[in-house]
Amino acid sequence: MVYYQSGKFDEAVQQMQKALELDPNDARRSTCSARLTYSQQKLDEAEKAFNNAVELKPDLAAAYTGLGNVQLARKNYADAIKMLQKATGCSRIKLKPGWPWGKRMRRRVTRRGEYCLSKCQQTSSPARCNRAASSWHASTGTP
Repeated sequence: MVYYQSGKFDEAVQQMQKALELDPNDARRSTCSARLTYSQQKLDEAEKAFNNAVELKPDLAAAYTGLGNVQLARKNYADAIKMLQKATGCSRIKLKPGWPWGKRMRRRVTRRGEYCLSKCQQTSSPARCNRAASSWHASTGTP
């Protein structure tokens, strides 16, 4: 984290890779690694690491949010909405609504999802966006 905060992204990635070698089945480390590669705009690598985290821990909201961010960066708004929708369905957000982390995460994911909806409506086919919008609103309880 120190490397990342000081702008030494390559060193941060190297340290994270070493940590992953010690425990390759740690979904949180995989998510952290994915965030590092995402911050460097290495979208394919980030997507692979986020998918690995989802395989290891299917209920990890941060991994789905990361996948949503990757799709958002690629301007695949409908796919981003699907990933963010999965993030809102994760138990840490859903089952502990009073927990501050869950509350912040849900708020952040909801804002990002609403942004994706607006971009989708501006750039994609109406039918695709309408399906994504109705599904999003049904799952998040937003109007």
